[in-house]
Amino acid sequence: MLPALTNPFAGLTVFAPTDDAFEALATALDVDVADLLELPSLTDILLYHVVAGTVLSTDLENGPVATLNGQDVVIDLTNGVQVNDATVTAADLAAANGVVHVIDGVLVPEATSSLNEAAFQVMTTYPNPATDFIRVKGVDAGAFVITNMAGSVVLSGTVSTEPIAVSALDAGTYLINITSEQGTFVSRIVKM
Repeated sequence: MLPALTNPFAGLTVFAPTDDAFEALATALDVDVADLLELPSLTDILLYHVVAGTVLSTDLENGPVATLNGQDVVIDLTNGVQVNDATVTAADLAAANGVVHVIDGVLVPEATSSLNEAAFQVMTTYPNPATDFIRVKGVDAGAFVITNMAGSVVLSGTVSTEPIAVSALDAGTYLINITSEQGTFVSRIVKM
């Protein structure tokens, strides 16, 4: 994703959600906005907001437009400018390598499950940073593996309603990977 969005020679059009749009998505998922960064589908969602080329509002036409994640958004000019279900609230904002159109909603690609389905759930760990234990929110049961930043497994077990003891771990940053019936979830944890 990063090379596509940082190439100074590539013209891009970004449909950028407002802060309120992200707040609404977080509320719908019953998480904090910061938890959205843990979504396994975050890259696909972000690329679903970007179109190759500089497309000004006067260039928009009714119909599908391909995004950088490979799926189409649908432009509807019937009542203002709609991108899927989001409305453009500010158009043609110049950027270093293209143009930005501000929208009032976060676009969710079809390949990403609906907001109410388990595949779009957010897993969080708390407290984070932790000293003695962590708890997992968003997954009721499954197997977990905690790895250090070098990729070595330092702890494994099963997730339940009980906390996971991390007191034996050295201070540092780790990744916890949980596999359950709902899918695979990864979160970063800091051990103090």
